[in-house]
Amino acid sequence: MAKTRTSSIDLDLLERLSLAPGPSGSEGPVVAILRKALEPFVTEIRVDRPGNLIARIPGKKKGARSAAIIAHMDEVGLVVRNIESDGFIRVARIGGIGRRSLAARPVQFITAGGLVPGVIGVKAHHLTDPSESQLLPTVDHVYVDVGASSAAEVKELGIEIGTKAVYDAAFRRLAHGRISGKAIDDRALCYAQVEIARRLKAAPPPGDVWLIGSVREEFDLSGAVQATMAVKPDFALVLDITPTADTPDLAGVNSVRLGAGPAVKSYDFHGRGPLAGYIAPPGLVERIEVEARAAKIATQREVVIGVVTDAVEVGRAPEAPVVGCLALPMRYSHSPIELAALDDLSALIELATRVVTVLPSDAEVFQPPW
Repeated sequence: MAKTRTSSIDLDLLERLSLAPGPSGSEGPVVAILRKALEPFVTEIRVDRPGNLIARIPGKKKGARSAAIIAHMDEVGLVVRNIESDGFIRVARIGGIGRRSLAARPVQFITAGGLVPGVIGVKAHHLTDPSESQLLPTVDHVYVDVGASSAAEVKELGIEIGTKAVYDAAFRRLAHGRISGKAIDDRALCYAQVEIARRLKAAPPPGDVWLIGSVREEFDLSGAVQATMAVKPDFALVLDITPTADTPDLAGVNSVRLGAGPAVKSYDFHGRGPLAGYIAPPGLVERIEVEARAAKIATQREVVIGVVTDAVEVGRAPEAPVVGCLALPMRYSHSPIELAALDDLSALIELATRVVTVLPSDAEVFQPPW
């Protein structure tokens, strides 16, 4: 099967979305970029009280079932919990960040006066006891150095208790159509919404299609369900990433591979505390795959433990829509070097456009799931 062409991907827009600082609860810079990019293709666009971006593409047929396409705008990050007298800053996590992704990393604090750079300190190798030279500090022991010598100097930079920070990472264009950077989860899928909107304006769907850029997915999954309840779609398609297991350290954990096409989510489960996860309605995965084959798009099936997406909460909403989920395969999740393939992104855009155009008109999709 021939690879999907990626020449139409607007890498400049994708880079701007990736680099925008937008941890959970502070998604404003992402909203600004995404709103400007969507405006030429939609007839209605607004930001609701929680901060979700909601846009509408009108359908051709009055009374036809509607659809929503959901991608979250926020990223994982840090929040200041204490400023010590010598100017070092203690932080807590916003979302799922492990200690391996924090050691010796540059970060940037989001202040009223702009971005303030800092680095996560690491014990000097020359002064580290051999017994701990291969160990990483827990998040509770992480500290950030912004070059200040006192708490007063930190506060002069605009950094206070509650100030948020994100990775300070470059967007890289790698060989063979691969990209890496921070917040590819889920900014690549925010970018996908723009391309889907472009296509749907040129070829309007039967029913209305709502585009939702959701907030707080990495923190408590609260944004998407609020926006979904407001627009009440019949069908919702959540777009997110899924971690691949095609690197030497994850062999056999799952079957998802980079470059093998978008993943059609069948099942996920958080598995680390809350009872939360997504089970695709019977037949929906197969129905999506039918559309993929018709368009000659290669797909993968996804079953993964340790992941949840907006699909879980959207599916719990009162009078919930039928919920499907397409995922972009990605390596190195929740790190500053998340890596994805543009071929996979292009194929996901094409398949998602087809799914929200065709499936809302399919009566079988809306039968009770038994």
